[in-house]
Amino acid sequence: VSEGTSDALVMVETASGGRPMIVLAERENATSPREIQLFNDGVDDRFVIGDGVGNEFISIAATFPSIGHTEMKGEVVMRSGASILQDLTIGGRNITGPRSATIRSGDDAAKMHIVSEGTSDAFLTIETASGGRPMIVLAERENATSPREIQLFNDGVDDRFVIGDGVGNEFLSIQADTAYTQVTGEALFSSGATIVSDLVVGGYDIRGPRKLQVESSDDLAEVNIVAGRGSEAHLVIRAPANQDSFVTLAEDSHSINLVRDGVSNRFLITDENATELISVSPSSGDMVLRGELKIGHDEDAPNFIVDQFTGDVGMQGDLVVGGDNQPGARAATIQSRDSTAKMSIISGNSSDASMLLSVPDSGNALITFTEGTDSFLMLNEGTTKRFKITDGTEELLSITKGDGNTYIRGSLKIGHDEANPMFVADSNNGDTTMRGDMVVGGPYIPGARSMTIRSQDDTAALHLISGNGSDSELSVLAGQGKNAVVTLAEGSNRFHLLNDGSDDKFILSDGSNELLGIRRGTGDTYVRGQLKVGRDPTNPMFVAESSNGDVGMQGDLTIGGERIRGARAATIQSKDAAASLHLRAGGTSDAGIKVTSPQGRNTSVTLKETNGTAFHIINKGFVDRLVIADNTHDLMVITPVVGDVRHRGDFTVGGEFGSAGPKAMTIRSLDAAASLNLISANQSNAELKLAAPTGQDAVITLAEGSNRFHLLNDGSDDRFILTDGSNELLGVYRGTGDTYVRGQLKVGRDPTNPMFVAESSNGDVGMQGDLTIGGERIRGARAATIQSKDAAASLHLRAGGTSDAGIKVTSPQGRNTSVTLKETNGTAFHIINKGFVDRLVIADNTHDLMVITPVVGDVRHRGDFTVGGEFGSAGPKAMTIRSLDAAASLNLISANQSNAELKLAAPTGQDAVITLAEGSNRFHLLNDGSDDKFILSDGSNELLGIRRGTGDTYVRGQLKVGRDPTNPMFVAESSNGDVGMQGDLTIGGERIRGARAATIQSSDSDASLSIIANVDASMTLHAARDRLATITMTEGNHSFLMENRGADDQFVITDGEHVLMSMNRTTGNTHFRGQITTGIDPFKPALLSNNQGETQMRGDLTIGGAHVPGVRSATIQSPDGEASLHLIGGNSSNAFLEIETSANNQASLDLYEGDNVFSIANVGAENKFVVSDGAVRLLTVARETGHTDLRGELQIGNDWTNPVFAVRDAGSTGYTVMRGDLTVGGANTTGERAATIRSNDSAASLNVISGGGNAGVVISSPNGWDSWITLQENNGTAFHMVNDGVENQFILADDSTKLLVVEPLTGNTQIAGSVDVGHTLEVRRDMLVGGTLHDHTTTVQSLDGTADLLVQSGGANDASLVIKTPRNQTAAISLQETDGVEIHLMSRGANDTFVVSDGAMDLLTVYPNTGNMVVKGELEVNNITTIRGNLTVYGDIYSHCDGHRWEQGSKHCYKHFPNVSTFNQARLTCSKWHGYLASLTSLEENQFAHDAVHWSPGTTDEVWIGYSDAQGSQMEFEWLTGEIAVDGDQQLWENWASGSPSDEYGEKDCALMHYGSSGLWRDESCMLKHGFICERDI
Repeated sequence: VSEGTSDALVMVETASGGRPMIVLAERENATSPREIQLFNDGVDDRFVIGDGVGNEFISIAATFPSIGHTEMKGEVVMRSGASILQDLTIGGRNITGPRSATIRSGDDAAKMHIVSEGTSDAFLTIETASGGRPMIVLAERENATSPREIQLFNDGVDDRFVIGDGVGNEFLSIQADTAYTQVTGEALFSSGATIVSDLVVGGYDIRGPRKLQVESSDDLAEVNIVAGRGSEAHLVIRAPANQDSFVTLAEDSHSINLVRDGVSNRFLITDENATELISVSPSSGDMVLRGELKIGHDEDAPNFIVDQFTGDVGMQGDLVVGGDNQPGARAATIQSRDSTAKMSIISGNSSDASMLLSVPDSGNALITFTEGTDSFLMLNEGTTKRFKITDGTEELLSITKGDGNTYIRGSLKIGHDEANPMFVADSNNGDTTMRGDMVVGGPYIPGARSMTIRSQDDTAALHLISGNGSDSELSVLAGQGKNAVVTLAEGSNRFHLLNDGSDDKFILSDGSNELLGIRRGTGDTYVRGQLKVGRDPTNPMFVAESSNGDVGMQGDLTIGGERIRGARAATIQSKDAAASLHLRAGGTSDAGIKVTSPQGRNTSVTLKETNGTAFHIINKGFVDRLVIADNTHDLMVITPVVGDVRHRGDFTVGGEFGSAGPKAMTIRSLDAAASLNLISANQSNAELKLAAPTGQDAVITLAEGSNRFHLLNDGSDDRFILTDGSNELLGVYRGTGDTYVRGQLKVGRDPTNPMFVAESSNGDVGMQGDLTIGGERIRGARAATIQSKDAAASLHLRAGGTSDAGIKVTSPQGRNTSVTLKETNGTAFHIINKGFVDRLVIADNTHDLMVITPVVGDVRHRGDFTVGGEFGSAGPKAMTIRSLDAAASLNLISANQSNAELKLAAPTGQDAVITLAEGSNRFHLLNDGSDDKFILSDGSNELLGIRRGTGDTYVRGQLKVGRDPTNPMFVAESSNGDVGMQGDLTIGGERIRGARAATIQSSDSDASLSIIANVDASMTLHAARDRLATITMTEGNHSFLMENRGADDQFVITDGEHVLMSMNRTTGNTHFRGQITTGIDPFKPALLSNNQGETQMRGDLTIGGAHVPGVRSATIQSPDGEASLHLIGGNSSNAFLEIETSANNQASLDLYEGDNVFSIANVGAENKFVVSDGAVRLLTVARETGHTDLRGELQIGNDWTNPVFAVRDAGSTGYTVMRGDLTVGGANTTGERAATIRSNDSAASLNVISGGGNAGVVISSPNGWDSWITLQENNGTAFHMVNDGVENQFILADDSTKLLVVEPLTGNTQIAGSVDVGHTLEVRRDMLVGGTLHDHTTTVQSLDGTADLLVQSGGANDASLVIKTPRNQTAAISLQETDGVEIHLMSRGANDTFVVSDGAMDLLTVYPNTGNMVVKGELEVNNITTIRGNLTVYGDIYSHCDGHRWEQGSKHCYKHFPNVSTFNQARLTCSKWHGYLASLTSLEENQFAHDAVHWSPGTTDEVWIGYSDAQGSQMEFEWLTGEIAVDGDQQLWENWASGSPSDEYGEKDCALMHYGSSGLWRDESCMLKHGFICERDI
């Protein structure tokens, strides 16, 4: 008994793993007491109620993650009420046998409520295995064996929702996938009904007549068929094959019938006497009209009439045959079998008569005059825009639109004597012959003048042939100061020989560049391009390049020599670009640079930056070392033979800033130990550092054979991990020290088959027994409520195997059973089995909406009946009335004085359709919404169409007019649009005013008018006097017109703008507007003369002849423009100018500029080619030897003033300057080649000096051969830097030993001797130290600073340090303090373990695969620890709140953190320790936190706790954990100091505990920094 407000406790306590127990026992006998045990199962951490002999009735789990998980065996009876805060599971997946949850009252209502809160749904889910029947049963107890019931179930076999009576009768069924609904019995809709999918009345298996009747006794009766937006509305009337389907529009005894004749397969419109007024055949659309056909608004004066007796057709308007949109050829034919066929076009008084032939662009408009097989054609040829006259085969005359150019087939001769004309242009070969001189232009003709000799495919030549004893001369004369030019052209490429009048030079030019220039008088010669010396131009001995100044020679180059004193230098220098020296060996020879000095002197290669750093590679002859040095220090020294290397700085693998690809440094010995030593100076640390990028791993691998242990810093998870390559054996989190050890945890006696499961992650509860709420003997109303405050609430029933799952609702006989679907404070719908009337009712709170009678299945609806839903629904909809053996009907019966209407309403632009079907054949009557037409269709074709408003009618098939359908007077064919009439066709008439036209048109083919007679056929254009009679041929926008111009008495051909040809009726005088072309081929005319006076001829031009005496000349002259002669050869043919004279005479080409001349002559008497300036020979070339004499200096290059190669005359010595490269030898030159720089008494040097670029020496040898640089002192040590072509390596060697070997691409380096790194050694690829049968060590040592080995990866790659030993050996990392403590991390291959040792004892041993761990000493666990294998600890284990100053309360651990932080920083720190800012929800907990933590070192006056109003409303504080603190009076418990909280404006949102005042709280800004208290669960 406790007093006051204190608790009274009974505490039963055991050691860890024991069972503190309370036993309630009744003595049965001494050996077998009956008892109930309540105990704490210390092994599985559960509270259990059992019977002491192994049966557990109730168990409640106390550990994470199943805290509160309750398991019950047997039946559970709740007589009053029970609240289950999470899910309730009865039975389970592994529980066999039936299970039930029963809500029962002995004397009152039994209910089950499923209530959801907020905006969440409430569900009742009944679930079975596939093929089962989840069911709700509404039953009234009739007797114990036969209850009367209504069943609502999901038919799992057929996938339907069914309402039935449980004895095989189904009243209502709904198919799941199609929503097809079937109602058994009569359906009566008193008001309206909405069916969202199809409606079927009757069915495939329902016999007897069926009808759907819409009837009103006093108002309108309608059937509305309304389609959704974008869809059509259909009324389908379907009859069996060979039966009729029809729509009757009746008014008393009169009716019009729209009939689908099933026997003849026709659509008929008949009257009440069955007389056929119109008949239409499907597919073809042929239509027969009874009586005359008239078209027009006035029946007495129709615009179009077909006489049913004569076949005459009369029309007052124009006639159009075909049209813009009518494809296929179109023809209007006027034909008589035995008389004249004619077409007359007769204009009225003072009007023209015309015929227009119009075709699209590029088409031909033509008139054909045929007599038998012979024809002449006049056509407007659209592709060429020309008017033509042809004989059907050949083009005789053509005139081009616009310019009027005229082509005439045949030869053209000029002269009085046809047999001996003065001018002939032959139409066969185009040759033109004239007997006199030819003058092109003249001294008084302004403008440029030219004469062109051209061939398309053969040689074009100009021959100048003189008579015997006379010179032949071609003179080109230019005005003073102008150029006289001869051009030799090949395609777009040209060479010009010119007398440059402005600069007084003879020039050879390519049009853009001056290739050769010879100065008048001096003979100085400039060569722009390459200069070659040698007999074979393909393999010259000497080449000077003009583009870059390169010079090539096939012999050796010697600078200085053995007898030459003084310093000698070869300088390769560029002002602003790279300067380099290349040595390339040919064939199977090596390429090398050899630098030799006298014995004891240095030989060196210097790499120097102007005014900058210089690096020297030196063979120091006096000390016998190879040295790489800067201006002040030896950076690397290599000793010959042994290969020892000493470095001054640091050593880095990968480069200063890293480089792409993996990197490795390998220390290897074939027969002894390999070690890596890091030795720091006194007072400095020695560090082995592996640095990986953020998020990547830094790894140390200890390998023995194929077995490995990896120590890694897991960058992605911020953990230290020990792994064996397959399994994570040990993991430690940074900061918190949380440790993970690989192992396994089992909870429960039989975890594979628990009787009750409550999941802590989601609060689900599972039990293997039944759940009964109430019972047969329990009075009062009973309810099972499934409720959620803010989410969905649902009840799931899942049956096992092939068993059904169902909800069964049973009431006493005569009472109602119901399922209510209710929205809180909203509408409720009830599904009720009304026991007293034996009906299934769907009702709202006031009305029965649908009533189903059992057995017969009759359905009664309240309200209208709509298929598709109140506002429509997606997808097609149908209402079907079907009978197997009798009539099916839809009756619309209106009341008196009201219409009966069948209404089909489709959305705007969609179709409303009535279908009359017989078998698979159909006729459709539709309102075509998209085209605003009434249409009769057979399903595939539109047979009849009538346009709204205008009444325009379209008939698909043949249209016949006449009493005899076999010989109609008028026929319009539907297949091709042909119209036949037995009478004449009259368009307009004498009394018809206005223009009249008959048009024959096709959209994609020919349109023609044929007049065919067995006698004469004629077409007459009759115009009034002095008016035009015109035939127009139009192609697109282009026309040709042939006109009889009565007023001018002329026949004219025009193009609409210009008169192209005119012919006077009386004189026959003819005028052509354009050029005249003669020849058989109009595209290759023999002669063309245009209206600019230009003349072209295809053949040769002969002026004079062999037998025509006297001087002959062809002169091309212009007083103010250029005068030119062009010779243009055809493809693959030459063009040449031939100047021919007799033997020993001179053939010359003179280029005059005023009085100055350059003469190019073949001097026959001397057998020489000579270029002269008229006074001095500037260039002379002998015909056979090719010896060339140049007067003046020789310069080569693009710039005359700054040549790239020049031979200068400098007195007795002479010198050569070249701006480009110098090549000694060449790719095609055999034998050794050498360029030697030698001085007998002074320095010899090769200087490579760059301008703005790099300076380099390149030595190139064939693939597989060596290139080298040798630094040698005479008779002394030589160092060789070699590119080994066989091994593909760079080698630094003396005469006997490879001192340094570097592999390309990888950068892997081998050093023969020791490596002494004074500072940092940087290697961009792998480095291999050793590899021989000795111990090898890489030592990083500092005498006075830090010694580091850094392994650093780039990008997103890991960094690793791999230590590999042979199998069964030990790989180790030793952390050693000089003369101090040692720690060794080892992978012991002998027993396959990872060991941490201090040299004397193994402190930690980890076994791979299993994860078993052995610890020597204490093990302190800071937070959650998971052990995946066995753990053996020789010492103490700290767990729960022990260690790191965590204080243990009744259920939680508390720790004070004195380091000041903001509120959010404090919260994150607690989270890292797997805890949270303290939630103090009672006075006792607040006091414990205050007292227990108060004395922690570094305590401040105030600390953060986890209480804040930042996440909710202002001044409404909440614990971050979501806990709610209440005292005994259900009031919110808080511990605020007086006046707190004090912030109403949102500046102080976080709570502090004040240590000096017994733990009172106050509010403060969350951004201030204080200490804090963390809390975590035990």
